[in-house]
Amino acid sequence: MIGYHRTTRKIKENNEKSEAPQEIEVTRENNNTKKIKISDSTTIVISKSVWKDKDRLDIRTYIETEKYSGPTKKGINVDIEKIDEIITALKEIKYEFNQNRNLD
Repeated sequence: MIGYHRTTRKIKENNEKSEAPQEIEVTRENNNTKKIKISDSTTIVISKSVWKDKDRLDIRTYIETEKYSGPTKKGINVDIEKIDEIITALKEIKYEFNQNRNLD
């Protein structure tokens, strides 16, 4: 646990110093996994998994640092049947965000 907290602090410091990427890179690993590069050290991995014979959707932050490379605790794992609700919610949030941006 201690190493995890040290690693996350290091990433936050790095992210604060660097600019946000201009483009988000999406990589297709296979039919069940997609990667979205957020920064040089952080990637969001969206994948299909199976747990207790049920299909699951996993959305997780992965990091790559000198001390650790791999998944973090930051993420969600939900029944795949919730995917349409998640997509709808994301589209609504995007719409509201764009509406608010146009008001400025």
